Amino acid sequence: MFQEDLILRDEKFEVDQIGRYKLCFSLTPTQCRLAVFDTKSDRCLCYERYTTDIPFGTDQQFLEAFSQLVDTHSFASAGYWQKITLMMGEQEFTYVPDEYFRTEYALSYLRFNTTLDTSQSYVQFSEHQLASTNCLFSMPKTVSDWIEEKYPHQKTGITYVHQTAAFLEGLLLQENKPNQVHALIEGNQLFVAVLNEQKLLFLNRFEFKNAEEVAYFILAVSDDVKINSQKLEVVLYGQITKEGKIFPLLDRYAYVKFAQRPAHLSFSYQFDQLESHEDFDLFSLYYVKTV
Repeated sequence: MFQEDLILRDEKFEVDQIGRYKLCFSLTPTQCRLAVFDTKSDRCLCYERYTTDIPFGTDQQFLEAFSQLVDTHSFASAGYWQKITLMMGEQEFTYVPDEYFRTEYALSYLRFNTTLDTSQSYVQFSEHQLASTNCLFSMPKTVSDWIEEKYPHQKTGITYVHQTAAFLEGLLLQENKPNQVHALIEGNQLFVAVLNEQKLLFLNRFEFKNAEEVAYFILAVSDDVKINSQKLEVVLYGQITKEGKIFPLLDRYAYVKFAQRPAHLSFSYQFDQLESHEDFDLFSLYYVKTV
């Protein structure tokens, strides 16, 4: 089961105002994060993190833990939120530019790169207008069916987002230079993106075992998109510190810095417990346009 790790709440958070709040979940095999946003003030009002030491082996085991967490939560199980969004990052995904994208071919696009089992997963997609692209991804039916039943009165429905899509949307709202490699680290997952302003040049996910593999993937991407090694700048997001092995290793090969929180969102002093580069993907969920 999930265990409480960190809870941060703005003193302006009011349970009886959830009709104007957006509730966001981020789910991985070892972690559940939750955020609540006030859509009238573009303010994050709540952040919660729950973890487990042993990864769940199946979607059903994960669902049992997630459903217990929501069912016993002080407000997450309430109905009538303005919006509810659920993000997962370990599912199959691909990106298709607007000029080639057709909704009716969504399954075909995804199957081109993956072996998708439609008996176990749904196909979802999100639009990213600033980059003129679309993210297509799978969503486990066990999780999707449960959350749809949990919130039957949600007028706007439940929306689904892939972790790469949230990462991308946050990046699109900030200034991006062609010599920058953006690297988001969550657990043993590395998400790497390269943009030239709002033009997406590269976005992919890698699984790593050690700091050396992280450095290898980042340097390989920078070489692939032809970034001058003398001008390479790596921007770090997520679960990473200067004291770990990754930062000093990357610092040998590039100028390395930590990211800031997504643009245009406000946070109270209670959130100072989080580093500015942490949970960038979760907070960026606020801006993802879903279909």
